[in-house]
Amino acid sequence: MLEDFKIRSFIKKQFRFFYIYKTFIERAGNKLRVKIYTSKPGIIVGRGGKDLEYLKNDIKKLAPKSNVLVDVHEVKNPSINAQLIALNVALQLEKKSPFRRVLKQSIFNTSLQPEVAGVRIQISGRLGGAEIARKE
Repeated sequence: MLEDFKIRSFIKKQFRFFYIYKTFIERAGNKLRVKIYTSKPGIIVGRGGKDLEYLKNDIKKLAPKSNVLVDVHEVKNPSINAQLIALNVALQLEKKSPFRRVLKQSIFNTSLQPEVAGVRIQISGRLGGAEIARKE
């Protein structure tokens, strides 16, 4: 649905750096429930739920005919979630961190978890500011 797409893209754009894993949108009649799964729920909720109210009002503007409920759930172990690991690597590379160190740290932190069977990370582009693009 177009409304759902607008809501998801708004949330991704608004909370880009807050490690959002996934967003579920449930509809029942005129009720709209948005479930946001993140590893940092405190930042999204804000002090006393103040930021959550702002988010709810912004979503109401995108879906004006619905009663909006927003739930924020915490991802207990973000180091075993592929989406959150990829987002972490991407944000560190944007901050100009050395790419080999970023990759090794991510692989090491993930491989320490007992639930993880294996890890493979691939990045590509002009790594380290080189003239020629490559894959690592």
